Amino acid sequence: MGEKTRKEDFESEAQIWELLSAFGMTDEYIEITHHAFYNHHIRMVDKWRNGRILLAGDAAHLMPPWAGQGMQSGIRDAYGLAWRLRAILKFGADDALLDSYQVERQPHVEAMTQSAISLGSLIEAKKGPAQVMRNLMMPILSKSPKFANSLAVSPDAKSGWFSGKPAKKNPLGQMLPQPHVTLKTGKSVPFDSTYGIDFAVIGYDTDPATVAGSDAWKKLGASYVTVRPAGSTAMRDGEVVDETGEIGEWMQARGSKVIALRPDRLVAASDNTSLAVPA
Repeated sequence: MGEKTRKEDFESEAQIWELLSAFGMTDEYIEITHHAFYNHHIRMVDKWRNGRILLAGDAAHLMPPWAGQGMQSGIRDAYGLAWRLRAILKFGADDALLDSYQVERQPHVEAMTQSAISLGSLIEAKKGPAQVMRNLMMPILSKSPKFANSLAVSPDAKSGWFSGKPAKKNPLGQMLPQPHVTLKTGKSVPFDSTYGIDFAVIGYDTDPATVAGSDAWKKLGASYVTVRPAGSTAMRDGEVVDETGEIGEWMQARGSKVIALRPDRLVAASDNTSLAVPA
């Protein structure tokens, strides 16, 4: 917040009009019925789990609104907890699985919070290079998809419930792409609609059920999907065709032919590290 941005500077309607006029807004366009001075907070608890008590969303962390990621971060928290609780309650996983929740989510929330702070500094700039960047360059750069993607904070995890250590040469902790694939019926569907809400073991041009170590995922309710290259024909249930080639390119770039996918679409295990279920 700039040094002049104080609550007392916006207490009267006249002061509000002074602010709005800078953006070309007059009573010709809008009517002020109510105004309030908004304060945001940056907070994060030290411990997201205490026995049977687990914190998520605003109960665990608060960030500035500038990136529009407060609710999304809460949704990611809820999803991360939901699949873990389901694995424990339905499939008998040890409740120590919950200890990986904060390990994975906290770094992403911290990065997202810092991104929001940086964006807020640009939005609120009143002079200098930041103001020039915002007023002149941003309208041009914002039209580029590559620039917009460069501002995104990846949901990939650097540590957590994986069969090894995530690295550039393996897909662990990364989110699998979700293009459309073709079923044996010829119907085109989103890839993630083919393997349900639980774990999935996915083989690229390989039957994942035949690969050593892959059968351990059955205990967690995993489904098995064989992805055939573009131009192939899916002959059986459980086979799909990678019509865009995106899945094949992604897996080949990471040296994998078989991966175990978590319900949150992050890769938990890979044949080029270990297909074992993480401890």
